[in-house]
Amino acid sequence: MNVLGNKLNAILGKNIHKYRTYNSLSIDQLSGLAGINPKSLINIEKGRGNPKVDTIEKIAAALCIDPQHLFMTDDDVSEQSMQVKLIINNEKARPAFLSILNGLNSLSDEVNK
Repeated sequence: MNVLGNKLNAILGKNIHKYRTYNSLSIDQLSGLAGINPKSLINIEKGRGNPKVDTIEKIAAALCIDPQHLFMTDDDVSEQSMQVKLIINNEKARPAFLSILNGLNSLSDEVNK
């Protein structure tokens, strides 16, 4: 992989980890919501591999953010803008949101069959 690819994968992994932990989601929870293998998510967070665009889109959707935010550097994203972009930052709202998201994932799976 070229230097640019390594750099982008490092930024991607760092941001996924940041948004995941900000939402108090475990690897298993986020991988379940995104419909990807937990080991794949671990590798992506560590900047390894070359995830497909659809995998990145699934992770972004599970985090309720635009995929472009996963490629922003710290200079691009302030803590305040991250808080505005994240829907789930309230423990009371999280269970209802996760239930809705799981329902949407199931519906999407049915539609895509």
